[in-house]
Amino acid sequence: AGTGAYLVDGVEADPYYRVRFSDPDGEWATEYYDDSIASQAGPGPFATWVPVTAGATTPDVDASLEVGGSISGRLTTSTGAPVASGEVSLFWKYADRAWVRADTFSTDANGHYTVPGVRAATYGVQFRDLATGATEAWDDRPDITSSTPLVVTSGEDVTGIDAVMGGVVTNVSAPTIAGTPQVGQTLSVSSGWRPADTTVTYRWVVGNDTSPADDPRGMT
Repeated sequence: AGTGAYLVDGVEADPYYRVRFSDPDGEWATEYYDDSIASQAGPGPFATWVPVTAGATTPDVDASLEVGGSISGRLTTSTGAPVASGEVSLFWKYADRAWVRADTFSTDANGHYTVPGVRAATYGVQFRDLATGATEAWDDRPDITSSTPLVVTSGEDVTGIDAVMGGVVTNVSAPTIAGTPQVGQTLSVSSGWRPADTTVTYRWVVGNDTSPADDPRGMT
């Protein structure tokens, strides 16, 4: 007690374990052995596999933890209602245009969330409303690769990382047209854009004519 030593016993023999160090109070930043932010194992900046052999103790799986920071904010809908049980994913930007998911958290009944124990690094944050499927990244970006990076210093509490879900228009499937394309028949279209109340303008295209005048007749 008080020395920082630990022992995990009863572990089955296997060459592929990952060890995570975290502080439940968030005072110290979370990391994975050996000195990685993300749980994915592999060469470079990722977690290192820890082998366990039968009848033996794997020694020296140590960590020197940094002072933890935090990222917090709130998710709401376009009407101002809270997004309860929304999904907030923290991505670590470990190289130029290279992101890896570090962890995922949930919003509370009022749409608030806090990511504790954040280590000093550059991050991206992605939000998802599980009820509607609306997804966006900070700050009003369609995905994590185009998100605005967040640079967190050791022990820094970054607040106000909010999102209005449904505010970013996203194409989730290719547009489709149903019906018989002939005089007297009505065609129906599914735009494939979200949120569902996005205003979409349709244009008729005849043959090779790609720039006809607007004509909404017959399209629903």
